[in-house]
Amino acid sequence: MKTPGKTLGTFIRDTREKLGLSLRELARRCRITAPFLSDIERDRRTASLEVLDRIAAELELGPDALREISPAAALKDFKKILENDPELSLAFASTVKSLKQGKISSKKLAQSLPS
Repeated sequence: MKTPGKTLGTFIRDTREKLGLSLRELARRCRITAPFLSDIERDRRTASLEVLDRIAAELELGPDALREISPAAALKDFKKILENDPELSLAFASTVKSLKQGKISSKKLAQSLPS
């Protein structure tokens, strides 16, 4: 599932609103608090994969629909890759250091990645 120009939170909110669900109702159905769901929709917090699966089910989406655009899923996969590739791990650490020091911007880094 591609969501060009949409973050995970925006996608969840838009889908919830299309279904006519209130934030409180979706939160109740997913067994999470309304403030937590609000933070997810505003991309302030990242939900666990388990919570994403519950949200997807309530939004009548496929089981992997939200995982495909979730930062949590991407981070989990990336962590596994880094753990198994010492050279990539070193390159990543160096890149993070450069970002923290302002030597490279996230925009410049993103532009250098293949699309």
